[in-house]
Amino acid sequence: MARHFWTAFVLFIVLAVGSRSNGQPAPLSARTGGMLAGDTTLHRVYRVQNLNGDSDADDLGETSIFFDSTNQSGIGATAGSVFTIFQSVCGAVFIGEGDTDRVYRLVDVNGDGDAQDVGEATVWFGAGNAAGVMLPTPNGIFQDASGATYISNAGVSAAPADFVVRTIDLNGDGDALDAGESSVWLDLSGLQTTTSSPFEIAFIGNAAYISDLFGANPDVVWRAEDVNNNGTIEADELNVFIDDNNAFGVPVAIPMTTDGTSLYVIESTSSVNPQRLFRLTDLNDSHTIEQASEAVEVWNENFLPPGLPVLANVFSIAVGPGGEIAITSNGTDSQDNIFRLVDLNGDGDFMDAGETQDWLTADGTDFPETLRSVQYMLPTPTAVNIAAANPPRAADNPYSPGDPLRDVLDTGTDNTLTAGIGGAGTADQGSVMYATISVTFSAAPSPPLVPCTISVACTDLQGNGDADCPHITAVAGSGSGPYQLTLSAVIPPRECTTLTFAGTVAGEKLQYQSLPGDVDLNANVNTVDLLWLVQRLNDGTANLTANLARYNINRSTESPPVNTTDLLRLVQLLNGVNTTQVFNGATVAPCP
Repeated sequence: MARHFWTAFVLFIVLAVGSRSNGQPAPLSARTGGMLAGDTTLHRVYRVQNLNGDSDADDLGETSIFFDSTNQSGIGATAGSVFTIFQSVCGAVFIGEGDTDRVYRLVDVNGDGDAQDVGEATVWFGAGNAAGVMLPTPNGIFQDASGATYISNAGVSAAPADFVVRTIDLNGDGDALDAGESSVWLDLSGLQTTTSSPFEIAFIGNAAYISDLFGANPDVVWRAEDVNNNGTIEADELNVFIDDNNAFGVPVAIPMTTDGTSLYVIESTSSVNPQRLFRLTDLNDSHTIEQASEAVEVWNENFLPPGLPVLANVFSIAVGPGGEIAITSNGTDSQDNIFRLVDLNGDGDFMDAGETQDWLTADGTDFPETLRSVQYMLPTPTAVNIAAANPPRAADNPYSPGDPLRDVLDTGTDNTLTAGIGGAGTADQGSVMYATISVTFSAAPSPPLVPCTISVACTDLQGNGDADCPHITAVAGSGSGPYQLTLSAVIPPRECTTLTFAGTVAGEKLQYQSLPGDVDLNANVNTVDLLWLVQRLNDGTANLTANLARYNINRSTESPPVNTTDLLRLVQLLNGVNTTQVFNGATVAPCP
């Protein structure tokens, strides 16, 4: 049963609020929007882009303020000491800030290239959280496949809290401050020693890797995996992945990052020359680096372009598209740089001619001054229109721009829904406990569609006190589509279920409602529908593929699927059997 009111709407791929809105780092191939860099002297997070195609970001207009204390969100946020930056696959930027001891969540909602506008910055985690967890120095941020955000924290003398805290937004309010939303996942102080100072954290699969300046002990990279899934790392789930005493000359310090398969580490002191970048890969799955082939030097500062000073302190490195690497340098004005390492010949290192590029160079008067964090970022989302969708547009119900975007669906007696609204090519009604919806765009969305770019909300319209709401579990497709959106559960009958591609212009969204029995598509279920269905059965048109969704009232898989049983089901609906009386001659209420 379907009545479709459509209007073209613009799609911006922007983060939708909620616990399912996070979920893993952005894929390397999508990190084409330049870099984000935190400057602890200028107290800002900058966006750095190469806009004119000349292989650097030194030209006018190629650096801009992404976030600082002048933001309009009204949360008293600062960016004085941004120690870490992470961007999720959904576009949200998380920054760990050491002056306020908070993690902020930044979303460029209006697509203007910054997070300075009203509502674009929120406190994700910090003092006042329900668990009472202190956050003296948030040094690293990463997300796992479940959507949880992990924060590595180095304690100070007044608050010795050397741990990794796991946070997740369970109630969809855009933070992890509420009851049950945070817990200490790894207590390094308890398991090892109070001399721990954890910095960067990165996940490869289910395992977390944490770089630790281990006091008087050799600096270390820990490997932690919650094997028993109890939400806490225990002693037998933590081991040394590599430390400064390794046999391969690998330096362990603050900077660490991952490409999803390997870790990258580099020396971080200007007293060592050359500073060396290593790729660490656990080839034999031993959970440690134990052979030379697992620790490969891929670059050192001897490969800097001629005329440039040696590296100063390297506080941050990042991996970008194609596996390229960004390296920061902090020292004198001439040493305040970001270098970009690109493997031009595909030999697995960055030691060949032209593979070290001077991406950003300080001029002594402005950014950069003290680079503390860097991260490749997603591009500003592009706007694309919907070209087609399934459920399809109803040709006999032309839409107008002012119409509500609504589809009236038939869920049948067992509260299940076939692909889209049913019809040709759909799966067996009895075996499908979720709905898939297909949509094709006028161009490829950028960044690519992922589940968290679509928010789902449900409103209780039938007055039974609930608003059962499915969520998007998967998005399949590429280019302009079609994309298949898979829901975790059926679209609830007589609820207003709204799928919103976040960032669309106000009021433009897809809305679904269930109204079994509306055969003539007039938004009513009454005796006219009985007469209409009798006529369709008599003239045979009810068996046409295009009309199955309209006339197959009981959602049967019989052959033919539309028969007198559907008449009986429609009589039941009119009498209020297995449904609510709202169907009996009711009109479809527009979604709020």
